[in-house]
Amino acid sequence: AIQDYHEMEQVFADHDMWPLMDNPALRQESYDKYLCAKISKGSTSCKIWDVSHEYDRIVMGVPRLYRTIRPLCNALGKIIALPKIPASGDSIKIWSLFDLVLPEGESPVPLLRTANNMALKAKVDYLVVSVDLAQGSHMLAAGRGALASLDFHLFISDLEGKQAVKSPTYYDIRYL
Repeated sequence: AIQDYHEMEQVFADHDMWPLMDNPALRQESYDKYLCAKISKGSTSCKIWDVSHEYDRIVMGVPRLYRTIRPLCNALGKIIALPKIPASGDSIKIWSLFDLVLPEGESPVPLLRTANNMALKAKVDYLVVSVDLAQGSHMLAAGRGALASLDFHLFISDLEGKQAVKSPTYYDIRYL
């Protein structure tokens, strides 16, 4: 865990690594519990975080359009690759990809395909990939090639005012 963190400090040297987890034993415990896999394809790499054995994610509501097309989409999904549309009350399994190393000019597609295939085998419903907009448009372009993706902004702020957060900020799934 410590070596991984130091590697990411080098890769994301221009990013604010806030919040810094300064308890090596706690960091290692988190890795042991939640780190599902490390994937490398060429010079790209990522890690997969899985907290599904700790708590359930329950769908609280589904937009009307998705409720309407859900039966057809889920039936066709048994024949062709389509995303699962959950119903209200369903439990969903999510993996989060983090520590994405994507050197300039490298395509993330082989890495994402590998993660997707692993997720399908493990019956994971959704892969969540969070990238800084400054990290490169090639990752965003790969996401838009997916059948479905969500663009959203994640804001990070120190509520106690102890540490100024500078941009770009390194997104670390371990803190959520």
